[in-house]
Amino acid sequence: MLTSMNQEQFNAIVQAAESGNPAAQGHLGHLLFLGSGVAKNLEAAIKWLMLGAENGDMSAQSQLGALYLVGNGVPRNEIIAAKWLSLAAEQGCPIAEYNLGMSFLVERGVPKDVEKGMTLVTRAATKGRASAIRQLAKMYQVGENVARNYEAAFEWYSKGAAAGDVVCQYELGSCYEFGRGTAQNMPLAIDAFKAAAAQGHTISQFKLGLFFSQGTDCALDYEQAFHYLKLASEKGHPRSQQILSTLYRKGLGTPQNDELADKWMEAALDSENHAL
Repeated sequence: MLTSMNQEQFNAIVQAAESGNPAAQGHLGHLLFLGSGVAKNLEAAIKWLMLGAENGDMSAQSQLGALYLVGNGVPRNEIIAAKWLSLAAEQGCPIAEYNLGMSFLVERGVPKDVEKGMTLVTRAATKGRASAIRQLAKMYQVGENVARNYEAAFEWYSKGAAAGDVVCQYELGSCYEFGRGTAQNMPLAIDAFKAAAAQGHTISQFKLGLFFSQGTDCALDYEQAFHYLKLASEKGHPRSQQILSTLYRKGLGTPQNDELADKWMEAALDSENHAL
C-alpha cells in the first residue's frame, strides 16, 4: 500500500522512468530499494538505479556506488563503487563526495591519496553532509590524515551540532567540558549534552545525571539527576544503574524505595557481568 504518496503520484514516476527520465529512474529505484510507499523489490531497485546512473542521474550514481561498496543487492566491488561515486562527485553530490573521499583515504577501490580524500570530505562537510562533518571533526581531533587541530575540530562539531547531529552535540559538549579547542564552559557543555540526551544519547544522559547528582559545576539537582540516570539505566548503562539505585535508596529526586534500589543494583551487576 502506498503511504508516502498516492497511487497517481507513483504512477507518474513510473511513467517518467519508463520514458527514459534519468531522475525518475533513480527516484523509482530508490523507492523500490527502501520499500517507501511501495513493496520493497531489490532486484527491480537495482535495475532502475542502474538505468538512472547510466543516464547521468547523480543520486542514482551515488546510491549505486554505495551499494557496491558494501555488496548490498550487487556483488561487492570497490573499483566499480569508485567509478559510480566519481561520476556523482563530479556533479557535486555531497554523499558521493564523502564516500569517494573516504575511499581515497583508506585506499578503497582507488589508490590512496590523502590530499584528494581530504578535499572531497571537506567539500561534503561544507555542504552540510552530517557523516562528513563528524568524520572531519574527528580527524582534526585525533590528528588523522591531517595535523591535529582542536580548534578546527571544535568548529566542525559546532556546525554538526547546530544541524542537529547527535554525535556532534555530544562531542561539542565534551569540547566545552574539557576546554578542548575552546574555553571551558560547563553551562554550554550541559546545554550540548542536553541536546544529545533529548535524542536518546546514552552517555550524554549519564553525564548529565552525574553532573546534577554531584553538583559538578552546576547546581545540585537530584530531580534532574534522577530523570537522566533513569533514561540511561533503562538502556542498560551499568554506572547509571548504580547511581540510580543510590538515589532510590536515599530518596533523592524520587520517593525512597528499597525495592527499586535493589532492582537497579541487581541490573547494574548483571550489565557488568554481561560486559565481561
